[in-house]
Amino acid sequence: MRKRQAKTVAVLDDNTSYSTDIAKRTAELVKQAGLAVTTTSVTPGESDYGATVTKVLQGNPDFVYWTGYFQEGGLLVDQFRRAGYAKDFMVADGSVDPSLASIAGGADGVFATMTQTPDTIEGAGDWIAKYRKAFNAEPGPYSTQSYDAVRVAAEAIKKARTTDGDKVVAALEGLKDFPIFSGPLTFSDRHTLSQGGFQILVVKGGKFVLQDSLR
Repeated sequence: MRKRQAKTVAVLDDNTSYSTDIAKRTAELVKQAGLAVTTTSVTPGESDYGATVTKVLQGNPDFVYWTGYFQEGGLLVDQFRRAGYAKDFMVADGSVDPSLASIAGGADGVFATMTQTPDTIEGAGDWIAKYRKAFNAEPGPYSTQSYDAVRVAAEAIKKARTTDGDKVVAALEGLKDFPIFSGPLTFSDRHTLSQGGFQILVVKGGKFVLQDSLR
């Protein structure tokens, strides 16, 4: 948002715990950054968000961030554009899905906050080829994370020499710089990743591609 020189940000959520948590945390950080911010919730499953779009645009935002899922996200992209909004629109990872563009009738230029995807990871070409061969399908946006999660669990069990839950947790806590796709893994004392791995994607030609690695 800073890089895009946003001044007024509108954050929209879908009333789910996932979406509202992102919206709340984002609004707090945006305020701390000295930007104006409004928050609005919509009801998922509806087909017309015209009233919400009109309400949001009354605040003249130059950056809209949708924190819900792609079904409603695609509709909102379409309806904001039909209402004349031509400034920045960004979605959260729940909307990083090829269906977003088809639902929106085209979503080129829409940004997304997302962890690394297989096709944005440098050097993942061999892994992608092996995935295609093994499953006769393209890897999804979370395929490398699922793969790494299993590897991390296996490493913890190996170090613990048991599947006892407490001992496996202790082994996980003791992992230091374990190599995964997003970089060396070490857990914080809150059991979160000590390094983020989030990046900014953008839709081009109907596909999400890397826009900014934020590094």
